[in-house]
Amino acid sequence: SAPTTSNAIVFDTYSDFARYLQHRKCPSCSTGFIKRSDDVDAIFKVWLSGAAINSQVKCSQCLKSTCIACFDKAGAPTEKLVNSGRNKVSWCCSRGRLFTIFVMLCGFDQKYCSDKYNEASAHNGSKSNRPINSGTGVGYGSGGFLGMFGRPQGQQSYAEDAGKKTAETAERRSDRFDQMIFSFLAVLCPSPGNDHNDDGPLGSFDIQPPKAVASMLVHSKILAKAAELLRNDSLENVTQRSDLYMALIRFLKRVGVHSISKQEVMYTDRVVFPDTVNLLTLALKSTTAGTASTASPLAECLRKLNLQSSMMIRNAQRLRTEFTDVRGQDMLWLCREISDLSSHLCIEQWYILINEARALRQSPPGRIRRLITEITSLKTGLSSGIYVKHAISRPDMMKILIVGPEGTPYENVVCLSLLGTWFSGAKGEEWQPGVSTILQVLISIQAMILCEDPENNEPGYAARYGRRLAGPSAYTMSARSLTVVYAIRNWANQPPALWKDIAEAHFKRTANKILQTAERWAKESRQPS
Repeated sequence: SAPTTSNAIVFDTYSDFARYLQHRKCPSCSTGFIKRSDDVDAIFKVWLSGAAINSQVKCSQCLKSTCIACFDKAGAPTEKLVNSGRNKVSWCCSRGRLFTIFVMLCGFDQKYCSDKYNEASAHNGSKSNRPINSGTGVGYGSGGFLGMFGRPQGQQSYAEDAGKKTAETAERRSDRFDQMIFSFLAVLCPSPGNDHNDDGPLGSFDIQPPKAVASMLVHSKILAKAAELLRNDSLENVTQRSDLYMALIRFLKRVGVHSISKQEVMYTDRVVFPDTVNLLTLALKSTTAGTASTASPLAECLRKLNLQSSMMIRNAQRLRTEFTDVRGQDMLWLCREISDLSSHLCIEQWYILINEARALRQSPPGRIRRLITEITSLKTGLSSGIYVKHAISRPDMMKILIVGPEGTPYENVVCLSLLGTWFSGAKGEEWQPGVSTILQVLISIQAMILCEDPENNEPGYAARYGRRLAGPSAYTMSARSLTVVYAIRNWANQPPALWKDIAEAHFKRTANKILQTAERWAKESRQPS
């Protein structure tokens, strides 16, 4: 392992290390290496162009290169391969390794903030008052950016990509960048000794790393990106982006397990800074943190994804034939990796008897797997007031209860244009086989049908009948009457056994509101139209 530098300087925070860097000067001509934030940007930009990733910096005056920390006095560098051996990172001393982490996080933050700004600009239709310095920054569109991923460098290569402006292409390009950052950090960050890829004894940086590592991670946008990925409620999408998620998992296996960082990184509420504030601006631009908010810790985000993964694994054990193809095996492999990150499982199972499933037939290949995938998404994606129960051995048999939101006039069977049952006039949002999901249907029912004026959401309604001027329509008043009789009175007196616990809790919690609503409906029904 690489030795450390000798000076006993303690780096407890990112600002401690930033001050140290600003005092590092070229041993040949005494020119400062890091004078401003643009100098860090420039180093990261050189890395993106395909240069070696290490702690070597080139003096702007005499053009000599040396390790910014030990001035090449620490001995032979330690090299680690990344991206299946296509890239490598090296360091010759502990402080050089910390410097590489710092630059990597700063570069990621600049791109992350730039992307957020561009998203907001696209939404607002304006690109004025840009918060991120675009002068000598990371160069988020240069041909060299693609060079890190085994693709041709230069303007011609990038020009070819410029024609692919779909959201999917943009996501893939962004995923490749994020994957590389997580992969490098998974090697650079201190190892807790749980990595089977560690090819040697742990060094002093791994055993007793500076506290500044955790400080850098917490003040970087890298944890925001990790939380964003862990909140993904679609295992299908996670599997499609498996390279990125495996890099994230390797990263979390380091920072989420090591004693120096696990508490702050995984289990403490995350501090969320505005998109104009990141590690680089805090460390070298004297930017104040501004108004910060808090968000759920990464452990909570991981728990929800682990919930889906563990359920998928258990279903696959019962329905092995549904997961024999390459895609099914990839999904299970990734689910096992996700579950391996979390030792605490909390999955509630629902067992129901289905008498309706009589005329059974051979299920089309992939159908059950698709249903299991959707059910796992329902576990974490359902909005308040929607309840789903399914047979543990028959995921295609399920029952759904939707509590009407406040202001709902009825709860009953309705012809859904989104299911493709609308045959004339203007069409609404339709069901798209292979694309639409059960979750979309349930949320659409809750939002578009169980609403104050459901008939106004019927495709072509306004063209045929025009909009009402004021007051509830005859249709709405009729639906209200049916709701009181069938959805309230009957359920309060004799709720179905399957939903008894939910129904009783609902009526106890909302009894007064239900009575007030019924009285208001009665008064409005007696008013002349």
